[in-house]
Amino acid sequence: MVLVLAIHGELQLLSFKIYKMKKDIFYKELAEYLEFENIELKEDTNLNSISEYDSLAQMSIIAFIDEKFNIKLSAEQLRKITTIKSLMKLIGINNFE
Repeated sequence: MVLVLAIHGELQLLSFKIYKMKKDIFYKELAEYLEFENIELKEDTNLNSISEYDSLAQMSIIAFIDEKFNIKLSAEQLRKITTIKSLMKLIGINNFE
């Protein structure tokens, strides 16, 4: 992807790659980020069934998604998710391979 910016009257071309994350890496890194020990995350994992999944974990997910995908999620958006798959849909399925 190429982005053209006009800075002080000059055109600047910026190119960058759209980052896609492998699903298995996403599950693993998210579990590590949340410090979910002995919990294997996968698409159908129900987050509400994990005792460690609380408001602090939700805020950590917001930070993780911002760091990895440069996507800002609100706490309200996050409250609507129930599974890892619904989180991935919120991020955008096209961000995964």
